[in-house]
Amino acid sequence: MRYLLLSVLVVCIIGFFAIPQAFADATVTHSPGSSTPGCEETNSCFIPSTVTIQPGSTVTWKNTDNTAHTATSGTAADGPDGVFDSSLMMANGPSFSHTFDAAGTYDYFCMVHPWMAGSVIVGAGSSTPSQPPPGGDEPAWVTSLEQQSTPDPEKEEVLKKEEPPVTLDPETVLQKKLDEYWNCAYMLDSKLAPDCINASLPSTYNLGVEKITRISVYGVYCDPVCRLAPDDFTDDEENYFTHFPVENKLKKFQNENLHQQLFNTYVSITPPQILDEVSAFYIETDDWGTGADASVDRLYWLAPPYDTKFYVSIDPADMIFNGAVDEQYLKPTLIHENAHILSLSENQGDNNGLPPEAYDKPSLFKQLMTEGERSCANYYDDLAGCMNKNSYLNAFFQKFWAGIYRDHNWEWEYDNVDNFYNHNSMFYEKYSSHFVIEYAASNPDEDFAESFTAFVLKEPTVTKWGTCNPYRAGISAVAGSQPGMMPKQIPFGPQFCDCEKKVIPGHPLGKTMYWPSGCGTATLTIQDQKKNFFYQYDELKEMRSFIRNAIATSEFCDGETVWNGKTCVKPVSPPPQQQTQQSKGGGCLIATAAFGSEMAPQVQFLREIRDNTVLQTESGTSFMTGFNQFYYSFSPTIADYERENPTFKEAVKITLTPLLTSLTLLQYADIDSESEMLGYGIGIILLNIGMYFVVPAVLIMKVRKKI
Repeated sequence: MRYLLLSVLVVCIIGFFAIPQAFADATVTHSPGSSTPGCEETNSCFIPSTVTIQPGSTVTWKNTDNTAHTATSGTAADGPDGVFDSSLMMANGPSFSHTFDAAGTYDYFCMVHPWMAGSVIVGAGSSTPSQPPPGGDEPAWVTSLEQQSTPDPEKEEVLKKEEPPVTLDPETVLQKKLDEYWNCAYMLDSKLAPDCINASLPSTYNLGVEKITRISVYGVYCDPVCRLAPDDFTDDEENYFTHFPVENKLKKFQNENLHQQLFNTYVSITPPQILDEVSAFYIETDDWGTGADASVDRLYWLAPPYDTKFYVSIDPADMIFNGAVDEQYLKPTLIHENAHILSLSENQGDNNGLPPEAYDKPSLFKQLMTEGERSCANYYDDLAGCMNKNSYLNAFFQKFWAGIYRDHNWEWEYDNVDNFYNHNSMFYEKYSSHFVIEYAASNPDEDFAESFTAFVLKEPTVTKWGTCNPYRAGISAVAGSQPGMMPKQIPFGPQFCDCEKKVIPGHPLGKTMYWPSGCGTATLTIQDQKKNFFYQYDELKEMRSFIRNAIATSEFCDGETVWNGKTCVKPVSPPPQQQTQQSKGGGCLIATAAFGSEMAPQVQFLREIRDNTVLQTESGTSFMTGFNQFYYSFSPTIADYERENPTFKEAVKITLTPLLTSLTLLQYADIDSESEMLGYGIGIILLNIGMYFVVPAVLIMKVRKKI
């Protein structure tokens, strides 16, 4: 009896420990570094990649990686199957749980990084019903489980209505994130932008800055790597500087690492066509929440061709908090400013805008604007002058502003800015359905920029019609229609409409479907038309993809992969305009160090010869590629030594004089072919060999003979 009791006790103890393990929950982690392809080769993208549990148990996924992931049922090949979906799990910490009630094998993957795959085996571990052993009955526990999991059609129908399966494609995941950027930029709802630092700041937050204060200034050069050059501007005594004298409370914003971070962010989301127009980068502030968060303007005080280039200014008080950059606020702001550069660049108008003194007196501004408008058949802009007929801004103005412009006044027509705000509020109230936000009503330039930002960050708006779907029971039958066939006509309002296959009217992406025709028109709101306006330009659609992919790269990918529109992949070769390096030490060219600035006439001359002559041919481009590899191998050391040794610097100036003189010959050469480029190029090279090597050698030999 004693042994029997002992045996029972042992069995109970084993059962006590074994049963919880049989129905234990499981935890799966997103492996650190799994956002880079390679983990799939060792099944280590999810840890563990396969878990086995019993029905009724719960699996919890934890994202311990430094980038966002999902845990979505299905496979990368077939897509989500709707069983479970974590949606986007941000980096370092978020978790998602799902309870598995039915036996089977459940495959899952990460929608952002589809090479990441795993599986959950529940019970018998097969997605198909288990077969009984040959010649035998199923065990009682299997029969019991099958009875418990017998589908109840009515219950399933209710569940389907209450909890529809969530299937998110990569574009949907990205759009959800871009919606956060939009909500952050315009402070629409802080709950919809959880990572927005600005949205969490109290309204009393400020630094006590009473006027616009310049903090630091840099030149911008892409050669081809984009970099900041801190030695381009001079004070009254011709000393080069980067940082302005500022109050102590603003000195924290003279952190060059933060400046570089802001610049890197700007370069990463700026298409090369726009980046080519930027020559300076300013850090200045008018305090948090007041005035401009960022701005752009032309460098009109410089000599041609730089007088039509732009500077970009960022207010660190609006973007940097406790050393952290508010990316969700910064990037939409920069997209807006880039829209100004896009629409006001040199090739968009005649560049005969208003002089700087026009903004000093409202009466003078109004007089000169009126004169400009009367002399221009298109839209006249105070900065870019008379816009070209086919320019982006003129097309936008003629379509959306021509009929309401008479009711609009510019800010500089008022002595008091509050009077302008009052006028603009009334103008917006009258035409509120025309604008994506109230600020867009300020003037056509700002409306263009805000609409462009919406074009980039938001989805296109499509007119919603009744669609020509296959005939189904319950829809009024039309002559010639059969179940499962495309109807010849459909009811549309009080009439029938013909159905034909064509491009969807108003759909920016040009999709096709069977569409009702011959029965009236459907219209979009004006603000939606403005957002869709940009889709008519292929180059702007490419810019949109560039910017969206750049944001997705920063949100979903690690430092070694980039977003390609669907997932993170290893880049073949990073675009030059996405690479940045901080200019310090030997980063400057020999000529820049010799003549003191990249704005020096001699340096500008060299750059113009390279860009406008040499790089215009394939042979010239090939030569520059090989030359750069050789030149940059030693130039940093020489440039550094020039800065340290004034005598050596003057010697380099003298040495460069023959080279500069010989290159002036290319200004008079008419180079229209590869052969002409090769001929002139070889001639210039031989001329310089003669000046730098042959002539000195002859002189040395003559001196030796005399000695």
